[in-house]
Amino acid sequence: MTELRVSAASTGHPGGADVVHGVSLHVPTGGVDAVLGASGSGKSTLLLAIAGLLPLREGEIEIGDRTVSSAARTVPPERRGVGWVPQDASLFPHLTAGQNIAFGLPRGARDPRGARVQELLELVELNGFADRPSSALSGGQAQRVALARALAAKPGIVLLDEPFSALDASLRVGLRREIGRILREAGATALLVTHDQEEAFAFADRVSVLRDGRIEQHGTAEELFARPRSAWLARFLGESTLVPAERDGDVWATPLGQTPIPPGAIDDERALLVVRPEQLKPFAAGVVIEVRDVEYSGHDRLVLAEAAGVPGTVLMRMPAAMGIERGTRMPVRVHGIPHAVPLD
Repeated sequence: MTELRVSAASTGHPGGADVVHGVSLHVPTGGVDAVLGASGSGKSTLLLAIAGLLPLREGEIEIGDRTVSSAARTVPPERRGVGWVPQDASLFPHLTAGQNIAFGLPRGARDPRGARVQELLELVELNGFADRPSSALSGGQAQRVALARALAAKPGIVLLDEPFSALDASLRVGLRREIGRILREAGATALLVTHDQEEAFAFADRVSVLRDGRIEQHGTAEELFARPRSAWLARFLGESTLVPAERDGDVWATPLGQTPIPPGAIDDERALLVVRPEQLKPFAAGVVIEVRDVEYSGHDRLVLAEAAGVPGTVLMRMPAAMGIERGTRMPVRVHGIPHAVPLD
C-alpha cells in the first residue's frame, strides 16, 4: 500500500463548470480517511478524479511517488493501482463469489479457487463461499465480496463510494465496523466518501469536510466536532445552538449567561458560541428557557426550547427518566467552555 496526495485539484464533468475547486488532501500510507459532504458537494467527482475517470483541470494527484493526474496528463484507471468499492457492490450476477473476486486479479491469474481468492475470502470472513452464486448473497455479504475484489490485486489505494448507504440501518453499523477492521488488517490505504457524519467519524482516522467543492476543514472527528472553524460546519456536524456573544474582558457575554474565553479563542469582539445540547443543564440561578417540544429517543430526551436573545431553537439533552412537558419554563446554564466561531 502507499500514500495518496491531492494538491490544489480542480475538475468537473466534461462540458460543465468545475465541481471541485482547489482541493488538497493527504492520506498517509495505511491511513483510513473519509471525505464527508452533503449531496452535490463534489464528493463523487473527487473520487472519480482520483480513480482516473475524470481528468483534472488544475492541480495534481499523486499515488506513492507517481503523479497520476495533472492538467497535462491523466494515467488510465487500470494503471493507477486503485481498488474501487461501489455503493451497490455491483457484482456480476452470473458469477460466483469466487469468480467475482478473481475478476479483480490480472487476466492470467483469475482462478476462483486459487490461493489469492481463498486468502481474501478468509480475510472478509466468507470461507466456503467461493462457489456461492452472487444472487444468493445478502447485502452485507455482497459488499464484503466487493471489498475482496477491490483488494485482490493489492492496489495502492482503495476508494469506497458510500458503500453502506444502500443497506438497512442495523446491517450498516456492523458492516462498517467489519470493513474498517478488514482494511486495517490488510494495511490498506483507503478513502471513503459519505454524506453520513456518524459513518465518517466512526470509520475514518481523519475526515475532510467538503462544502460546495472546497475543503471546509480537515482533522480527526474530535477536532472537527469540538473546534469547528465556521458556523456552517458547527451546524453541519451535529446538533448545536449558536448563541451570539460579545467579548467582555476575559468572558463572553451571551443571552445564556457568561462563559470564560479560553486561550487560543478567536480575537473577534463578537462571535457565535457553539453550545452542544449536552452542555446546557438545569440550574437554579440560570437563564429561563421555555420548552416548545421534546423528542424522546429511548436513552435520552432532546428538549427544543426558546430563550430571549437567542435566534432559532435552543437544544438541551436530558436523561430519559426526567419527564418534561411542552410549555415548561425552566432556568438553565451553560456548562463547560463552548467553542467560538466567527459570525456568519
